[in-house]
Amino acid sequence: EGEAEEGGEEEEEEQEEEDKEESGPAYTRAKAALRAALPPIYEPYREAAKTKSPFEAKVSRAYFHVKPLDSEQRENWSNYLTAAIERGDEREAKEVAERGIIATNLYAELWTQYARWREAAGDSDGARKVLERGIAGPFKRRPELKSQLALLEEGLGNLDAARTRYQELVAAAPDSVDVALRQVNFERRVA
Repeated sequence: EGEAEEGGEEEEEEQEEEDKEESGPAYTRAKAALRAALPPIYEPYREAAKTKSPFEAKVSRAYFHVKPLDSEQRENWSNYLTAAIERGDEREAKEVAERGIIATNLYAELWTQYARWREAAGDSDGARKVLERGIAGPFKRRPELKSQLALLEEGLGNLDAARTRYQELVAAAPDSVDVALRQVNFERRVA
């Protein structure tokens, strides 16, 4: 028992010496220098968190669910993506868009906004991939994204690909007057 008590007393003495060293002038100067260096590093993250928090506070469902998502939630995701794009951080904008299309999976607005942003950023392949993902998933039988993809191909000058997309669109919705008009207008524009 005596040895255990001696070992405990030695540890306490060592801790007291370390505490004295930590409260010494060298420690105080190092601590002050660290505090002075942190604000420039920390500030951009604090500002980013401040700009994200109003949008994050309004997100009630960041996951996919078959129940309809109310218009306020869809508008919030759209505004959140717009704000992320305006800040100019491509990684953040992509992250917000990917999170948003999960929650708003059954609604074409965010898919289209995401694809248009990719195209405006000079990434037409990225825009095409976004639209193709939507078409392969929730928009298999719906014309919204197929029409956007046809317009993208047409805008890029891929007229054969655009024509194929319009034909697929007509095949998917043969009774739709709107779809038929889109194809006719395309053929008129390229003639």
